[in-house]
Amino acid sequence: MLFKPFLIERILNCEKTQTRRVAKSNEMLSYPDGIEAVQYTRNDADCWRTKWQVGKTYAICPGRGKHGVARIEITAISRGDVRQISEADARAEGFTNREEFLTTWIAINDKRALKLLNSGKAIIESADKPFDAEAFALFEEFLSHRPAANYDAWSLTFRLVTP
Repeated sequence: MLFKPFLIERILNCEKTQTRRVAKSNEMLSYPDGIEAVQYTRNDADCWRTKWQVGKTYAICPGRGKHGVARIEITAISRGDVRQISEADARAEGFTNREEFLTTWIAINDKRALKLLNSGKAIIESADKPFDAEAFALFEEFLSHRPAANYDAWSLTFRLVTP
C-alpha cells in the first residue's frame, strides 16, 4: 500500500491508524466468507478480486516498486464522504485537525481544486497554521461544490504489525 513518506513516519510512530482511498465505481464492500472486504472487477462483473480485507496485512511502501518498510493489518473498512471527516478521524489519519487533513487530501486527490482556489498553494503550505473560523467556513463551502467522486472514499482502519 503506497503512502507519502511523511505519512509513513506517522504510521511508524503510531500517530496514523487510518487511511482513506478514493472509491472507484468498479469497487464494492462485500463479505466473502463473512469477512469485510473491498472487492473490484475489471471488465467481467462475475469476476471479483479482493483489494483490501479485514484481517489481512499489507506492506507500507514509499513509492511504486519500492520495498515495504513495515506491515499494517486492516481492522475495519467503511465508506463515506471525506468532507464529512470528524476531528477524531482526522487525528487517526495522522493530522492535527480536519483543516490539515482536508488541505492535504486536496493536494493529493483533487489537484484541479488547487487551480480553482486563488490561494491554493498558500492553503497547502500553511496547513500547520489553523484557518480562522470564517476562512475555514468559506473553504468548506468551496469543497461542498466539488465533484462528489473526488471525495467518496474507503476508510481503512489499521494497526501497525511490524515496525
